Amino acid sequence: MRLPRLKVLLSPLLLLSCPHLAAAQPLRSPLLLRQQMMTEFTIIAGNAVFDESPGGVCDFDFGDPASPYNRLTGFNAAHIYQKPGDYTLTLRQPGKPDITKPVHVVPDRRPVMKVQPTDNLADVIKALPSNCIVLLPAGATYTLVKPAEINARNVCFRASGEGPPPIIRRVPGIAYSTLIVKSVDVTFEGIVFDSNQPSAVHHNKVGARGLSAEGARLVAKQCIFRNLDDCFFCTAATYGLLVQWCTITPDVRAYGVWLDGKDIVVLGSTFQDSQEEHPIRTSQVGFHNLLLYQSDFTNTHGKETVTIRVGENVYISHCAFHNWVKFGPGRRKDRPETPLELRTKHANHIVFTNNRVDNRAWITMDEGIDDLTIRYNKIDQDTDRVPLQVQGPDLRNIRVEDNIRNLTAGPTPKPFIHESEVQPGTITETGTKTVDAEKK
Repeated sequence: MRLPRLKVLLSPLLLLSCPHLAAAQPLRSPLLLRQQMMTEFTIIAGNAVFDESPGGVCDFDFGDPASPYNRLTGFNAAHIYQKPGDYTLTLRQPGKPDITKPVHVVPDRRPVMKVQPTDNLADVIKALPSNCIVLLPAGATYTLVKPAEINARNVCFRASGEGPPPIIRRVPGIAYSTLIVKSVDVTFEGIVFDSNQPSAVHHNKVGARGLSAEGARLVAKQCIFRNLDDCFFCTAATYGLLVQWCTITPDVRAYGVWLDGKDIVVLGSTFQDSQEEHPIRTSQVGFHNLLLYQSDFTNTHGKETVTIRVGENVYISHCAFHNWVKFGPGRRKDRPETPLELRTKHANHIVFTNNRVDNRAWITMDEGIDDLTIRYNKIDQDTDRVPLQVQGPDLRNIRVEDNIRNLTAGPTPKPFIHESEVQPGTITETGTKTVDAEKK
């Protein structure tokens, strides 16, 4: 297919006056990007703003009350502005002055590229210019036999026309990923990521991954992932990933989101299951800033739903868990940990609040945690499991506050918290309320 020549969307003058859009030029250092993100923003309507707290948990008010997720709480947050206009992002922390940042949302005048059902998507991506919208026709399937690298900046892939969503299908064999995003401000809306493997649920990995995030501000909205090992794979280069209203189907084999880098936000998404691993996991030293909000996590085969082995600044709220959650690296079973591992592998500054944990789930806290708060959760308990299991000894500052323990099978002799090798005074428990099973 011969690609049309597209005009550059932004003038040099506009780029100089808009630091967020200027980042759509060649990717600068993370330090410079951070400086740009902490002052003010200018973005195209439909793109996302990512921001982080200046320190500790804060409330983010994006000044866009008519839109979903206008107000979020955590160490970091992200928001999609759909309508042009001037907004004010406000960061609030108790006892501190509000921080306000102007957000200028300009109309989306990017040229549109219509891809035909018979086009080779790998060729389209290879020749893709920056600053454009790529329309994939509804019902079309595009097969990739090896990873396609996206280097174009400020690009949106979305469905065109009525009918089933377009599918980007990976044939495993050459390397691993389907798409590798190495640029900034790339968005996928209403796309299915799949492989050519059968959709029947089974325990064999297929050797294919969905999206690898190696750039800044990648957004997936209302996308579906199936027949893959990993859906989102973050690296140390990841600088902002928003997963909003996405569905991870039960025939995903391994990870929904493999965490690394910084500033990951998951809003209103469904992680139905994983055949062999964890819907969300971090095991990379240096990872920080994760917000999980209003998402549903199921994992029925015996591993955790969300596991935060290492990293810092994690805020999980208003989610539903149907299998267990794990915080902390814990001990290795195969060998003693090295002095370096003992110094660096810790899970720090975690808040788990206002979640629903059903009676198939529990919360495990392993050694290597500093500053964990578990509060305002409704935790179901049957007669067999202990909802909170704590394994020491290297634990610090664990607070269990004002949770509701809902007895789903009547009274039980099981305690609310089971401690093993925990130093006295490590856990502070206050306000736990025990209630009878809810009537349905």
